Amino acid sequence: MQSRADALFLKRGDLKWSVVDPINEVAAYDHPDRAGLQISDAVAGAFYAAVSGDSPNPQFACALKPRMTLDRHGNIFGYGLKLMPDGYLKRAPSHHRLLFDFYLRKK
Repeated sequence: MQSRADALFLKRGDLKWSVVDPINEVAAYDHPDRAGLQISDAVAGAFYAAVSGDSPNPQFACALKPRMTLDRHGNIFGYGLKLMPDGYLKRAPSHHRLLFDFYLRKK
């Protein structure tokens, strides 16, 4: 709905709907059946552990740095790692900043 109304809440871009067939190409799968879903769960879990709970642990999220996608200038932050909503970094608590500052540094 937001996409059709050109009213996206998150301003990080929209899908290119001309290349998506939601009837024939979008499906739900159990994670044990798809290695890609298991990988995305591991990455999401690493970043969740880095910023949540009483004792956040950025160790695993930081260990992913060599596998992160870089833009043409060698930046990970904003390309291979995107924060949403926009402007979050400005108000992030200090224990979140440790992780994000790590990814702001060049490789």
